Amino acid sequence: MKSNKELVTAFAKTWNNLDSSFIRDILDPDFHYASQWVLDEIKNKEDYLTYLDKKLRAISNSGTRLVAELGEHENKYCLVLNQIQNGRANKVTFLIETKDGKILRADTCMIPDPKEIKMLNIIPK
Repeated sequence: MKSNKELVTAFAKTWNNLDSSFIRDILDPDFHYASQWVLDEIKNKEDYLTYLDKKLRAISNSGTRLVAELGEHENKYCLVLNQIQNGRANKVTFLIETKDGKILRADTCMIPDPKEIKMLNIIPK
């Protein structure tokens, strides 16, 4: 069974490689995803993977560079996603909830602010 750190690392690899294959087998069937910028929450694995694959393709096609780095917040592993476009960086916090070797939930947010995250200097490839 994968640890919390291994699961969060797999999510980082998804973003750093723009490839959802790193998490397909470790998302819980009832996985939920929410973003502070979107009203509706995605409430299952299949819908999230459809959404994510479209998002990853759009990022790839845009020429935007994305870097996912591991951090810690309140003694839990998380990610800071840094989207770099036209020399400008836009960072968001990506909180990930895990249990029993599965990823149950992910939230993209500005609270906690990425500046509040203890960065671990780990960028999984």
